[in-house]
Amino acid sequence: MLIILILVSAGISQSPGSEIGDAVFRPKVFNTPEWISAGHAALYYCSSELLVSDWNPDFSLKNSNFRHSVIQATGKGKVVSHLPFSIFLDNYTQWGKGYTVSGGLSVSERKRLINFARDQYGAKYPWPPWPPEENEWYYPNIMTPNRYDPQGNVIYGSFRCDGLVEYSYEQVGYQFFTEDEKYHCWFYDKDGNWIGFPKFYPKALKNRMTPESPTAPDVDISYDPDNKKVIITANDGNYGSGIDAVALFKNEVKWEEGPFNTVYPSDANIIAEDDEDEDGEKIFSPGINLLALEKAGEYRLIAVAADRAGNFGVDTLKFIYKKLTTVPADSEWGVIAKPRIRIAYPAGVDTASVK
Repeated sequence: MLIILILVSAGISQSPGSEIGDAVFRPKVFNTPEWISAGHAALYYCSSELLVSDWNPDFSLKNSNFRHSVIQATGKGKVVSHLPFSIFLDNYTQWGKGYTVSGGLSVSERKRLINFARDQYGAKYPWPPWPPEENEWYYPNIMTPNRYDPQGNVIYGSFRCDGLVEYSYEQVGYQFFTEDEKYHCWFYDKDGNWIGFPKFYPKALKNRMTPESPTAPDVDISYDPDNKKVIITANDGNYGSGIDAVALFKNEVKWEEGPFNTVYPSDANIIAEDDEDEDGEKIFSPGINLLALEKAGEYRLIAVAADRAGNFGVDTLKFIYKKLTTVPADSEWGVIAKPRIRIAYPAGVDTASVK
């Protein structure tokens, strides 16, 4: 008996935030005497709507619901926190998807950037800008980090939405605005003096950042006939979000419609899963008996890898059992007949086993 394995690969790059740590933007109009379409900014957090305790500092994202979250400075009476992506959008149409630095961020930089933003949880939102003498939108008040007194008590800072993005990127070595430009973050200074049209605001920040080029995880599925194991290798590359989970399905993947024009795999037909995060290459090797699946009418195995942003890589292994009528020549063992087609012979094939 021999196994013919035919493989097909695909990728789904779809996250509304592109990759973790990217900045996201949407419209916001301020109806002041100096009307301005300034926009709103946040940091894309991950593919799951999270409670405060749901994602630990080691970035172990468990059982994502693929509804997505941001970290943002929300508005008057609110503090910096993570929130569902739907609250960030607030029924507006998003400006593009994720934005970042030219050349992208490494997964290590992404994780550090998010942790710097998380360290600001509880910081208040400074209130704009009318009447001018009560203006709180001045630098550095729009991006003042939390700090601690000698007794270890937190002294909360304050952030405007764009200030949180700029601050977090600066902590990993990237700056989009000069100190003078950040000073010009509203029409008035802290004393109510007119200083001119703003230079630093969310839409201006978006225009200085680079649209992300998200990538789906690279996935490869193979089969070890001697040990009856499927071998799945997943890698999100040097500039991705890191692998969240890898799952193995039989016959087909049933994709569910998610929010923000996304899809995600349902639990139907899943036969094995590994939900441990990995920044680099992740290998998952569940034991599978292909002959038993074939006898049950199953002829396809599909490996799906999700990154932490909800992008998916897919690789499919179709298998067909054939009866041998001759013993393979030594030169034919493990032969690859065509690209992406593999022929595997179980160990111990000899004249007596050919039927």
